[in-house]
Amino acid sequence: MSSHPTPHPLEAVVFHDGALRYAIGEIIVQGSTSTIYEARDVALGRAVALKMLLPESQANPDYVLRFIREAQVAAQLQHPGILPIYDLGFDKHQRRYSTTRFVEGESLAGLLDAVAAPAESDAPRPSLGALLAIFQKICDAIAYAHSRGVVHCTLRPEIITVGRYGEVFVNNWGLAKLLIFEGETTSRVQAPEASAEPALSRYTSPEQAEGALEDIDTRTDIHALGGILFRLLTLRDPITGETESELLDQALSPRDPPANQPPCPHWPGEKLPDYLATVAMKALSLDRDDRHPTVRTLQQEIAAWQDGAAAGGTDAAKLWKGFTGLLGRHDKKG
Repeated sequence: MSSHPTPHPLEAVVFHDGALRYAIGEIIVQGSTSTIYEARDVALGRAVALKMLLPESQANPDYVLRFIREAQVAAQLQHPGILPIYDLGFDKHQRRYSTTRFVEGESLAGLLDAVAAPAESDAPRPSLGALLAIFQKICDAIAYAHSRGVVHCTLRPEIITVGRYGEVFVNNWGLAKLLIFEGETTSRVQAPEASAEPALSRYTSPEQAEGALEDIDTRTDIHALGGILFRLLTLRDPITGETESELLDQALSPRDPPANQPPCPHWPGEKLPDYLATVAMKALSLDRDDRHPTVRTLQQEIAAWQDGAAAGGTDAAKLWKGFTGLLGRHDKKG
């Protein structure tokens, strides 16, 4: 594939009978295998995001399967934190597309980069509390997916959308793993088997890095959520590798604790909350059994800090009891 993918020169999506279905606007995202456009659903008169496979991707069966699978999985996960799928098909030129709700906003990665950048105006930065509220919404969506037997497998800040009005959406479900619960014969969400393994990223779990596909379960997503929490706290990725070999080596090595990172402008009182750092490191444990057993338990530990902060600061007795208890559990398993 070319390093500079060529988007379709779209002006409209027209059906086989010549009926105009979507009027195409500006490009929102140019990806390596597809292009996402702002578009207008002519029949319903609403704005949508239209995703179209690139010409070179149309000829690759793996990319076509992943494209279809992503829409099918997301369509069966009906949750406020997962974009609803409106349409999936192809036009009279056999160009495959899907449409979802159009959201004005940016990726979580872009938002965190803005927090980390030097202040150029008097505009307030998002507080750590505001970022944790976003994190809880991400967790809500993933907890729901897990209840349906879906493990996302490729969570990272770049594929999370934060809307202008507080909406948070988890995207990119094309490589999700579908679990079969005990006592059931089929997965609760129906879709073709994934045709490829996720590429290494700075949020890849050790079991994924080792290629231990049978070990991938809901705790794989909890590891990625720990990486996202690490990024929220430190404004840096949990690992820093650039090449595939560096990513592989670092994914299998203990993470450098948040306390070792340089100070960040959004820390309350210019101090990293030790309790949150410990929660992040627990979720990032190399051993799956040392991580939080469910997304809800991770959320509860975050909520303990949020409740103390909302109460006016330290709430020392409550937070210290929870913090020392968490440390004890972490140390025993470490």
